[in-house]
Amino acid sequence: NPFKDIKVIGVFKHDSGEEFKVDGFCDSQAGTVFKVRFMPKKVGKYSYTVRLEQEGKVQESKGSFEAIK
Repeated sequence: NPFKDIKVIGVFKHDSGEEFKVDGFCDSQAGTVFKVRFMPKKVGKYSYTVRLEQEGKVQESKGSFEAIK
């Protein structure tokens, strides 16, 4: 069951060092689309890691972006 058995977590880190953890979710009945929603609280540069865990297997994606006014 992708709605219960798969764990998705996003960790977003602002350049100031402040860190935000966000739970992700399955967004398709077929269990093939997963999303993490994050709305930055302040402008600046962020780095992120999104982690998907399923049956002992782990996948990670990393990146960065800049939030502007």
